[in-house]
Amino acid sequence: EPVQEVRPYCPSNGTEGEFFAEDFCYRCIWQDDCDIPLRTMFLDVTDPNYPAEWIVTPDGPTCTAFRAITKREGVPREKVEGRPYAAYHQLGLFGDDQA
Repeated sequence: EPVQEVRPYCPSNGTEGEFFAEDFCYRCIWQDDCDIPLRTMFLDVTDPNYPAEWIVTPDGPTCTAFRAITKREGVPREKVEGRPYAAYHQLGLFGDDQA
């Protein structure tokens, strides 16, 4: 089987970057301490310091550092699926997320 090409991933615009962030960054355990998104905004993909974690595979763009959040503040992920990251910190704010 031929070797699949893997190349650095750099979103072509802010909208594409936001979709990528929704799939990976906002659902990752490292998000609060991760500098990968910032480095991708300021470095060219040819720069040796460009994050090697963001790559394009045959299945599409991915982040090899991604580790999914499974629970946040004791609330199972399935109760908050599809909500933006900020919602994890606002659960129960309006009484709609009672266990």
